[in-house]
Parts: sequence; C-alpha cells; structure tokens
Amino acid sequence: MFLFQVDGCKNYSVLSEADRAQGNYALPDPPYYKYDTHRVTGWYRFQGAAGDQMQDKCVPTGRCGTKHPGWLESTHLTIAEGVVTRKVCFSGPQNCCSWSNIIKVKNCSDYYVYELQRMPYLHYRYCGNACACNFHSFYKMTYLVGNLNEEADGAEGSLLRRQTLFGFVTQEIAGKNL
Repeated sequence: MFLFQVDGCKNYSVLSEADRAQGNYALPDPPYYKYDTHRVTGWYRFQGAAGDQMQDKCVPTGRCGTKHPGWLESTHLTIAEGVVTRKVCFSGPQNCCSWSNIIKVKNCSDYYVYELQRMPYLHYRYCGNACACNFHSFYKMTYLVGNLNEEADGAEGSLLRRQTLFGFVTQEIAGKNL
C-alpha cells in the first residue's frame, strides 16, 4: 500500500494575522478572544505581521489575541534534522504550560512550517513571534485621594477616599521579543 505524504515546505497555509503576534494583547472581554478551533490539522507557515516563526518562549495569557496563547516549548531545528516532533504549550493563569499538544516542525531553509493540530477548545491559539504592533492594554488603577491634614466632621484626622479609574492605553512596540 502506498501512502502519500505531503511536503510541508510546498503545501502549507499561511498564518499572518497581526493579532496573532505574541506582542498583541487581547481585549479583556471573552467575546473578543480569537481561537483556532476552526483550523484543520495541516501544515502552516507564520508570515507577515504574525512573525516569521512560532514563538519559542512563554507567551503570557491574554496575548496573541486570545486567552491561552500557544508557543513552541523547545528551540527551532536545523535543516539536517528533517521533520521533528515538538510540544506546544498553552499558557494559563497558573503557569506557562497549563495544556499542551504535539505537533511536527520542519525547517525549509528560509522558513519553518508546522503541522498544527486542530484545537479542541475555545480561546486557544497558536502564536507567532512578532511583537511590532499596536496593542491595547486595559487598566484598572485604584488610588487614594485627599489630604492627610484635613479635618473630617470637625474631628482631627485624615480625609482619604478611594478612586478607581478604568481605561485603555494604546502603545506601539518594536522588535520580536518582549
């Protein structure tokens, strides 16, 4: 029986979305999270605004446009190694590898391709290594306002109150590694 094997260097799909870059913050509400449950298992290449390869260092939660970003646990390979099996970790609130899956990776001389598995869960997504992007970060800041020397209701003491501020900050980051 003859088994046809696809050459990942010649037959791949491209992942180039800017929000897939590891430097991209996801908006804080779940409806905005992206995920890879719709992608079929197959060969993929990172290009363009997503970066030129899968990120190979821990990506904190809330980056890559998703809640649980996926990153390659080990370093990238040489051409001589051929096709290798690697572990992809997905970051969670407690650690950088709260869930994982196994993929294949191939060095195509000028770029890498990855045989990515279809994601079974929402809010899990494979991340590229780029971080040259605009991103929004949500902040909540609580601070004390008042004067320690003011009198409160005629009694000597401090008059302090808490004030909370919510908002978004837009920043531009250049480079590949945070």
